[in-house]
Formats: sequence, C-alpha cells, structure tokens
Amino acid sequence: DPNDKSVNPPGETAEHYTPINSPLDYTIRFQNTGNAPASRVELIDTLSNNSDVHSLRIISSSHPMSVVLDNRTIHFIFDNILLN
Repeated sequence: DPNDKSVNPPGETAEHYTPINSPLDYTIRFQNTGNAPASRVELIDTLSNNSDVHSLRIISSSHPMSVVLDNRTIHFIFDNILLN
C-alpha cells in the first residue's frame, strides 16, 4: 500500500534527535488500493515516552475522524469514510 508517516523536522544524527520543546509536525497518508471501498479506517500509533501527550494538536484531516488516546497509544478512527 502507498501509506506512510513522516515528521518534520526529521531530527539530527542517526537517532533523529530534536531539541527539547520543539514542535513536531506529523503527516500520515493512506489510500485504499483494494478492490472494494473501505468503510472504516483506524490508524494506531504508540507515542514515545519522551513526548508530552497533552501537547497533541490535530491540525487537519482529509475526512471527519475521532481520536482516542489510551495511555500512550493513539487511535485515529475514520468511520463511514467510504474510501475508494
């Protein structure tokens, strides 16, 4: 699938370190390449122990969604997305 997740700034060195308190902008892209429309998409990611989960801000999304934060696991839920 042509799905990916990127972050800016990408960080420095092989460990991709970023300065403390630097905002990180994540972009998550996905598409349906199957032979039937997707009616529900759920993206699940685990946030680093070094991140402040209370600073998370959703800037935009291509479709309406809900967000569930369970400890350090975040769920982006797209119900009735009808993604072709």
